[in-house]
Amino acid sequence: MSRNTDIDTIRRFMGALCRLDIDDYLAFWAEDGVMEFPFMADPAARQSVGRDAIAVRFSKVPRVYESFAFEDVHIRPLYEDGSYVVEMRGRARLKNGRPYDNTYITMVRVRAGKVQEWREYFDPSIHAEAFRGES
Repeated sequence: MSRNTDIDTIRRFMGALCRLDIDDYLAFWAEDGVMEFPFMADPAARQSVGRDAIAVRFSKVPRVYESFAFEDVHIRPLYEDGSYVVEMRGRARLKNGRPYDNTYITMVRVRAGKVQEWREYFDPSIHAEAFRGES
């Protein structure tokens, strides 16, 4: 795939999440995709392997988020084909009324038009405060 095609895939993938359209979001994942959040406080929440595991993790998103948007998105290709760094700000409103605004650096790998790997780095203290009491 070309870089432009990969970048379009990443933007559409992120757009599906912003629309809280989890079925569309999951359709962008490779069957054996890996999602990682190395800074999550709970070690069990740091990685989901495979589209099915990611589906379980994201099934609650529409119940927790009122709205979600990515802003200031910058997608930069890396030397390795299909690999990108994405810098962005996320702004959300949770159904509990709390805001969730964080900044992210994400390592993304796209293969054959699907997201193969998404490794997201963010401020865990902001996450913990917004989601305090949520399960």
